[in-house]
Amino acid sequence: MGKDKNLRHAIVKSAFKQFSEQPFKKVSTNEIVDGAGVSKGLLFHYFKDKKTLYISLYDIAWQTLHKDIIESMDFENHCLFARLKDFMITKSKVLKSHKTLANFLKNVHLNQDVELTKKRLAIYHKHQEKVYKFIFDGIDKTAFREDLNLTDSYRVITWTIQRITHEWEKNHSDKENSEAISILEHELSHYISFLQKAFYQ
Repeated sequence: MGKDKNLRHAIVKSAFKQFSEQPFKKVSTNEIVDGAGVSKGLLFHYFKDKKTLYISLYDIAWQTLHKDIIESMDFENHCLFARLKDFMITKSKVLKSHKTLANFLKNVHLNQDVELTKKRLAIYHKHQEKVYKFIFDGIDKTAFREDLNLTDSYRVITWTIQRITHEWEKNHSDKENSEAISILEHELSHYISFLQKAFYQ
């Protein structure tokens, strides 16, 4: 890594730490540059302002997480339900292994600033679209009932699995990793069994 990349990396690392511990408004650029050991001028050389830095971090966070998720998934299994289950469990494990990024994302999602919300939603949907292309690529369609609209079916199944995982995050995020993941695996398996009966022939 060259000097230029090292300096930018130091800023990004320090900013992640600050924004993961405090809300956007409470973090000062002085805290970020002090943590990075660089000048404020250098921070603004790489990032136009604090909001630009914040949104850039959000993009970097999802790039990092989704890269780890995709690399850890088993795409040899062509069952949609198996892939969605694998994705949700892998995503949860990856988030638990990246505590700083997970706390940062939590703080970003609590931020009510209209401009920041609009920008982060655009980034979120961009990364979601990319990762779901991997999930849906090459899935086995033959098991689905012939009378179903597959596009609508995929949406309903995906939304349901996402909702189950979201509820799990709210109710079990304070538990130990292995216990929490075990609960998620059980809940997903239960509802996937129900969904397969509804959507499969």
